[in-house]
Amino acid sequence: MSQPLPIPPPGFEKLSVEEQLEYIEALREYAYSKQEDLKIPEWHWEILRQRLANFRDEVEAVKSWEEFEKELEQELTQS
Repeated sequence: MSQPLPIPPPGFEKLSVEEQLEYIEALREYAYSKQEDLKIPEWHWEILRQRLANFRDEVEAVKSWEEFEKELEQELTQS
């Protein structure tokens, strides 16, 4: 961007709140339609890979209800 854009854009304040929200939504949809031009930095991908690995580790560590119930019964009978 060569020059900063005025915030809010000219004429925006003359719109009703409903029209302002419609304008914002239309602008968001326009930006999303151009997302193929967006380059995601490698460090973002690394964070996503790490979070996915952490999630998979946690899922593998989850016990079924039956396993939990069996362990709890064993704990309670040993006490």
